Amino acid sequence: MNVVLWIVQAVLAVMFGMAGVMKSTQPKDKLAAKLPWVEAFMERFAAADRLRRPLLPSPEG
Repeated sequence: MNVVLWIVQAVLAVMFGMAGVMKSTQPKDKLAAKLPWVEAFMERFAAADRLRRPLLPSPEG
């Protein structure tokens, strides 16, 4: 039973990883056509990143 659960967990992890890679490599316009909330989320993420930068500098400089 434990082996079956590990296999199911590994398959789910691969599926979620593939979905993340596919979404992160698509152009923003194409992704926004499929997921309408992307545009608003990206604006909020960019604003939060601008607030974070002075407080927590990124490792690359």
